[in-house]
Amino acid sequence: MSQSLSPKRLSFEHLEDRLTPTFGIPWFDGSSLTLSFVPDGTDISGTQSNLFSLMNATASQPQWQREILRAYQTWAVEANLNIGLVADGGQAMGIAGAPQEDIRFGDIRIGARALSAPGSANSTMANAAGFDYDTRTWAGDFIFNSLYQFGIGSSYQGDLFSVALHEAGHSFGLADQNTDPTSALFNSYQGLWSGLSGADTAALRALYGARRDDQFEGPSGNETLATAYNLGGQTAVSADVTRIGDADVYKFTTPAFGSTGLTINLQAAGISLLTGKVTVYDAQGNAVASASTTDVLNNNLSITLPNYKAGTTYYVKVQGSGSDVFSVGSYVLRLNYAGGAPSGNVPSSYYGNFEYPATNNNTLATATTLAPVRTTSANSFYLQGSISGSSDVDWYKITPTLATPFTGTLFLGTMTATNGLLPSVTVYNASGQLLPTTVTLNEGGAYSIQLANATTGTTYFIRVAASAAAGSSASGTYTLGATLAPVAPTTYTHVTADTLTAPEAVQYTTMDVAGDRLTQFALTATGGSATALTAVRMTIYDATGHAVFTTVARAGQPLSTGAVWLVSGSYSVVFNAATQDGSALQSLGLVLSARTLSDPLDPIIVNPTVPPPPPLAPITTPTPTPTPPPTLPVIPPVTNPFAP
Repeated sequence: MSQSLSPKRLSFEHLEDRLTPTFGIPWFDGSSLTLSFVPDGTDISGTQSNLFSLMNATASQPQWQREILRAYQTWAVEANLNIGLVADGGQAMGIAGAPQEDIRFGDIRIGARALSAPGSANSTMANAAGFDYDTRTWAGDFIFNSLYQFGIGSSYQGDLFSVALHEAGHSFGLADQNTDPTSALFNSYQGLWSGLSGADTAALRALYGARRDDQFEGPSGNETLATAYNLGGQTAVSADVTRIGDADVYKFTTPAFGSTGLTINLQAAGISLLTGKVTVYDAQGNAVASASTTDVLNNNLSITLPNYKAGTTYYVKVQGSGSDVFSVGSYVLRLNYAGGAPSGNVPSSYYGNFEYPATNNNTLATATTLAPVRTTSANSFYLQGSISGSSDVDWYKITPTLATPFTGTLFLGTMTATNGLLPSVTVYNASGQLLPTTVTLNEGGAYSIQLANATTGTTYFIRVAASAAAGSSASGTYTLGATLAPVAPTTYTHVTADTLTAPEAVQYTTMDVAGDRLTQFALTATGGSATALTAVRMTIYDATGHAVFTTVARAGQPLSTGAVWLVSGSYSVVFNAATQDGSALQSLGLVLSARTLSDPLDPIIVNPTVPPPPPLAPITTPTPTPTPPPTLPVIPPVTNPFAP
């Protein structure tokens, strides 16, 4: 359709001063986080990541990756946290998926792209998002500003460890502060940070607790042969080197029959950043084999026991290979016997990521009862299901349970959907009453709601179906997550509201963004035609007229959301409405809200009592001169909001 209407200027409130990022929420399971480095070319809000080319220009790949991992591990050793390095599949950052345990990439992803140029107003060196239940796979992600140079051990350039140390704190859920420049969370770059302040450690432990001894320590520990934990018939354990200098010793006896050899494997890769040392002793305490590694990028170990003897007692000692932060972390130890004897599998409290209903669950009475993701964390549930059409529904029953009762927020939603499925999720009590929930996320197959004042020990019923507006997108598979957490509900800050009518179907404004940041928008449409489906499209354009973000909200349907990295500067925003059948537009109300997901590291000092650091080095290639802002409206003709 085409329109030749004169656009109307829309009033727009200034964004950034009031959009405080949400921090202070711990990850689902901080003891099993993963991290990955996104390959160059990975999409970051329409711009390709150039992390590897940026960092390889100043240091070897193992060197710069180790510095970033050292920053994360500096935090992890102080609390009940582990970071395991995994591969990254190169999917677009922020793609629909689970915020934790998405197997395509790490929970925390590291990338780089151009943000605001050094020396410009509100330029930032780096930015990272915290964790919450409505950030999709953006949770914890860390972006370097590739217009800066970064080096190792250099305060003149951006010291890689110091910058990463600051942003790692954000990845773990901690916010900036502006009173203590000795803190790694101080909001501007201070040159070289050597580690964490006492306040940093206390803030981290308030979220995750202090690092705990594993179950094999016993009252006297298991650091010596005399106090070794007897494995008995166990051939695998999941344990932890809890502090620098800690050691775990295990006693075992090889099978009397059926085995011809033994290989002992220590797995840390993908579990933690532990660089370990494994030593095997005979019954008299003599070391008979040993292996160690200092390479955090390749931190698995394997030992084939020499002169293997059946029916013989041995000891195996696991410890860190050095005295740095990489000498702490979780691991899996396996005894793999050759010749038909049982090999090591870790006894696990994990039920698995996927659960397919085995029975007809299309009513509340026949709802599938879900087991929690972990027996040790019985407040989270996760499954995969499918919807066959507009008349199909799936019902699930959950009872979040924890040792310490609390009242909090129940977060529920589909993290991904296939075949274009547009899902809907609702929640009911045991009496079958629909409970009042708020939609907080609706984008790209991800659809989330939250229930305030939910309590542990209470049974809830979840109904999954195709959205009423799904049309031909009423079938496909989905992943569903549900978590009860002792946190406040997700909230958006009101930005603007107005009405679109046939004479004024287009409205526009300019938006000033005072700092680089990841911003999530929520757009709602109300009213419109009583007979024709009506919608409004919001599009954001940068100073060159390039569209950097768009989303469509349909009248009478839940809000539409989307997140985008916005560089500091001025943007043009266009709202345009239409009916699906091309009939005259009736009065359509729109409401736009937003929230900031990331917290930046500023390159200049903001505390006037502290001397500024040396100036930072910009990149050697010249920065292009910005093109003057285009004349609004920036795109003729107005695009149909129903078009892709």
